[in-house]
Amino acid sequence: MARINADGTADVQCGTSDMGPGTYTSMTQVAADALGMPMSRVRFALGDSRFPEAPSHSGSRTMASAGSAVLTTANMLRDRFIRTAVVDPASPLNGSRPEDISVSDGRMFHAGDPARGGKLPGSAAPARLGKP
Repeated sequence: MARINADGTADVQCGTSDMGPGTYTSMTQVAADALGMPMSRVRFALGDSRFPEAPSHSGSRTMASAGSAVLTTANMLRDRFIRTAVVDPASPLNGSRPEDISVSDGRMFHAGDPARGGKLPGSAAPARLGKP
């Protein structure tokens, strides 16, 4: 599960475990990269049976299984924000093609005109995606 919060942070959750190999760090890195956010703005939570299920933490399977799920989920969330921004009449990205939008360092912008765009929105303001 992944969500962007109203304060501009992201929460990513998975039922995997961490027995010391750096799962918190690696999953946070994967999510931050996919969301186009700094790692300091992403919180990864694990080890709760209420979170999406993951296979056992053995045989180096965590990155291949949970890591690919984190990547897919974060990409889907980022793409949802992009699709919303390009159709919102109040967004500076309105009318752009989704493939022309980049997300980096917590900011969504038009790749051909980086000044056109703004901070990633929190969940409280989805109607104004792309606004600073």
